[in-house]
Amino acid sequence: MLYNLSANTHVPRIVITMALLAMVLLTITASIYLALRRKTVYLVDYACFRPSFNLRCPKATFLEHAHLSSLLDDSTVNFIGNVLKRSGMSDETCVPPVLHYIEPYCGLYEARAEAESIVFSVTDDLLAKTCINRDAIGVLITTSSIFCPIPSIADMIVNRYKLRGDLRVMNLSGMACSASMTAVGLASNMLQVMPWGSHALIVSTETTGPGHYQGNTRSMQLPNILFRIGGVAKLLSTSSSRARFELAHVTRIITAANNSAYRCAYQEED
Repeated sequence: MLYNLSANTHVPRIVITMALLAMVLLTITASIYLALRRKTVYLVDYACFRPSFNLRCPKATFLEHAHLSSLLDDSTVNFIGNVLKRSGMSDETCVPPVLHYIEPYCGLYEARAEAESIVFSVTDDLLAKTCINRDAIGVLITTSSIFCPIPSIADMIVNRYKLRGDLRVMNLSGMACSASMTAVGLASNMLQVMPWGSHALIVSTETTGPGHYQGNTRSMQLPNILFRIGGVAKLLSTSSSRARFELAHVTRIITAANNSAYRCAYQEED
């Protein structure tokens, strides 16, 4: 009788201990899984640059300026006209103020003014759309291939909006059209090692003024003809709250080892 009473007392204790041990193991396993699994990244919102109407450059105006230039020969002007005709661009595209002059000149001051007008405009629009607290931004990545001033474009944004001091800042240059995609992948990877709900701001632009070419080499004329003023700001986060899109995949292949790919966009003097 005494033995049965003692045995009945120990059985519940053993069951409770096993249950607690199972709960602890389950909690540890879940914590490890949540810590190691890749976080989902979302696009909260974005803002595209909307230039003022007075920067509009119809194809006829662009071609007329080429005709009036003393630096371009007739074959180059005909080439510009043929490319414009086949480009598919509308007459609503815009160029920076310096390119509205015949024989345009773009120095450091003009290039900086062009960059600031774009990046500040898109950042203002994005902050207004998302209503995000600026201190919530933990990563800032900017991209601009040709124009790389000191202070950098990233520093311009930090100074303008007084972003926090422990901000992770990167300024990508010389990467041409792949820079924006590279910035998205970089921001996604950085958000993986930051606390859940962190935000990354990406601002991409290309200043066309500093790269304007006034010679007769046709391959160098193509950026003049096809590139227009523009920029975009994107806000990424690991929180789905108020997000518009989910980032599914980012795939980027490096082809610089191939000589033809390496020279497909090559900056050099005439």
